[in-house]
Amino acid sequence: MRESDRWKFMKGDGISNENIVRSFNVPVKMKIFAWNSKREIDTIMTPLDSIKYLKQMMHTAFAVIDPATGEVKAWVGGIDFKWFKYDHVTANRQVGSTFKPLLYTLALTDAGLTPDSYIGGKAITLSKKTIQADKSIAGTGGTMAYCLAKSLNSAAWDLMSMIGPKKTAEFAHLCGIKSNIPIVPSIALGSADIQLIEMLRAYTMFPNRGFNTEPIFISRIEDKNGNVLQSFETETKQVISEADSYAMYKMMQGVVDFGTGGSMRWKYGIESEMGGKTGTTNDNTDGWFIGYTPQLLAGAWVGCDDPFLHLRNGWTNGGNDMAMPEWAYFMQKVYADKKLGIDPNAQFQIPAELNNNPIYADQNFEAIVRKGQGSDYSQGNGDAGDYENNTQTNVPVESEFSKNQANDYTNDGDKKHISASELANESKKDSSKAHLKKPEEKITEKKPAINAKKESDY
Repeated sequence: MRESDRWKFMKGDGISNENIVRSFNVPVKMKIFAWNSKREIDTIMTPLDSIKYLKQMMHTAFAVIDPATGEVKAWVGGIDFKWFKYDHVTANRQVGSTFKPLLYTLALTDAGLTPDSYIGGKAITLSKKTIQADKSIAGTGGTMAYCLAKSLNSAAWDLMSMIGPKKTAEFAHLCGIKSNIPIVPSIALGSADIQLIEMLRAYTMFPNRGFNTEPIFISRIEDKNGNVLQSFETETKQVISEADSYAMYKMMQGVVDFGTGGSMRWKYGIESEMGGKTGTTNDNTDGWFIGYTPQLLAGAWVGCDDPFLHLRNGWTNGGNDMAMPEWAYFMQKVYADKKLGIDPNAQFQIPAELNNNPIYADQNFEAIVRKGQGSDYSQGNGDAGDYENNTQTNVPVESEFSKNQANDYTNDGDKKHISASELANESKKDSSKAHLKKPEEKITEKKPAINAKKESDY
């Protein structure tokens, strides 16, 4: 109330706080936002009721980028710019289980685990927080592929006990996340406040063969005759190997094939090769879904402007219900518009070094994904403050990640730095690689795309 224009104007006129408060309870004529064709309606209500009405609106953020070039294809900062000028694409919100793929990537590259490694299945205490192995509380355990598909908090807690929060945070920053990440174990469950656009950048390594790409908004500037005055191109860097990026894709495909994002297939009919991850924070405050195909990477967030407002427990299954439908409806329209050049039959190319690895045969991987027990019923992620006094001795001692990364991709001698166009052209040379197939049309400016509107199917 004290942040409203009405309060500030009346205070500027010298009106007492008591009289200002009284005026907020007097019905007046006003125009407010509404879900109709005009996106507004004339009504009569008290200013206090109007604040309550607008605060309860569910908001969204949605963005799409080309993971190879970094070009932003769509950007939706909110539900209506006239009434709500806050850009949620660049807002910091708790990311929930969408953070888990970064931790699982470290499990591959740094802890030496594989998709069929067994994790979870036991109670683990880190910084005074114990996650049980009891199925009724936090799931049990299973293969890494199973645990990511089902988003088991017990499994993420197990991985954090092996890897540690410091190394996890360092890796997240290496992947382009600039927001502050507290060095506490709860980041394994997504307690950090991170921007959607930063999460998308971190995810570029999965469809992009291990290369991290910074999003760009303008590809070139032309004069009225079409002469190019300036071109812009993002730099990419290799942060994980192609083999590890493919292993992560296979596990994240399990999310939509067998896990918390299963309705992507049976409800929304998206049958293309894709990977993704749902995310839900405490009390359904934030719902997330980030997914990718060989050609597009998109993310959706849904929640209220103020984090203290949330959906009632039992009304939603979290990110699967709150954010994933937006992603699915968008891709349905993308695939229906043939002019965009986005191929629903595009495939991820298996790296040559994995061709003879029996784990990655489709029938074998399906068995691996299904090997486990338990499911995540939107458990939430805890509050970072619950973990700040880290007196536990079972958190691993860590060196700086940049000095000890498993595959040494952060050493200049080993890490590849190539331009986005070089990376895309390299893929185009082999017509069998639909892995990075690009649409024919190249954007020249940032354009808003669509309006948008739970974590488990189990």
